[in-house]
Amino acid sequence: MPGAPPVSGSSWKRSAGICCALFALSAALRVIFLLEFRASPTFSTPIIDSASYDRVARVMATGRILDPELFWHGFLYPAYLSLVYALPGGSVAVARFLQAILSGFTAVAVYFLGRRLFDTKTGILAGILTSAYGPLIFYDTEILATGMASLLAPLVIILAIRAEGETDPSRYLIYGVCAGLAVLTRATFLPYAVLASVFLAFTLRAKWLPWRSIAVRESLVTGGMLAVLVPVAVASGMTTGHFSPLPRSGSINFYIGNNPDTEKTMTIRPGPGWRELLARPTLEGEGSEKAYRKYFTDRTVEYAVSSPGMFAGGLVRKTIQFFSTRELPRTYDLYTAASFSRLLSLFTWKVWRFGFLSLIHI
Repeated sequence: MPGAPPVSGSSWKRSAGICCALFALSAALRVIFLLEFRASPTFSTPIIDSASYDRVARVMATGRILDPELFWHGFLYPAYLSLVYALPGGSVAVARFLQAILSGFTAVAVYFLGRRLFDTKTGILAGILTSAYGPLIFYDTEILATGMASLLAPLVIILAIRAEGETDPSRYLIYGVCAGLAVLTRATFLPYAVLASVFLAFTLRAKWLPWRSIAVRESLVTGGMLAVLVPVAVASGMTTGHFSPLPRSGSINFYIGNNPDTEKTMTIRPGPGWRELLARPTLEGEGSEKAYRKYFTDRTVEYAVSSPGMFAGGLVRKTIQFFSTRELPRTYDLYTAASFSRLLSLFTWKVWRFGFLSLIHI
């Protein structure tokens, strides 16, 4: 993996200037969007997942730390949001504008990642694309964990790459802590963290490090992750009976996206349909927390085994949708949001089945 060249005084000033410019561009675009988006009825009244985050964060801000709903989604974002609400004058609007400012660090992190892997020009282009990417402008400012995950993703990768050539043990510990925080934000970071640790071991071995030294480094990474994951797992176990740092909603989300009637389950909204889905395990006699989660996991596995063709077809369909240039609406419709913001409408528009996500989207 290419390493960064020694940094001189002039190059350091140039890099600092680039970082400041990218930070300002990203933050300014999101602040402008929010100033326009204030006319939206959902600006001050969060809906669906945002409403869930908002509700549990307000409970935590009053001092009731261990609320069962805290462990339904990833732990880190609602915990952070509760700190914002605990501030004097803390509100949904304050949280949105604060996230708009903090998003500048995402553009900076992407710049450093592009520069580390390729060159400075690539890093600058990547930072600009991150700043002006329409969907990210919207989701960075929503009461959702997306913005936090977007920041942690490049940061974790940078730390993993830097760990390859490090001899300072603290760097491995820092990487482990950051990876653990990412998992607490989005459970989907966990497979990456595991694979990155395996890759790191083989990379260090290729540099002829003894297995004992590799084991020490890997234990520091693991120790850093466990330092943030175990306390959350214990708190979740004490509160809900679900001893895990991963969110309780994992099994039901797994089922929603992979079942014989996916088109119906994917469109369920809060209300009678959602309550009926949540009640299914209880109606079939599954009373414990473990049995509740196992119910949805078992139904998904049964579907994959009994109908492998349909299951594989669903995965192929979702893969094709992933590469669609049109941002697919589900709980949040980007194009509805764009109707309240001229800036967002410039970066997100669609004609028939073609979607254009950014004026500079490649």
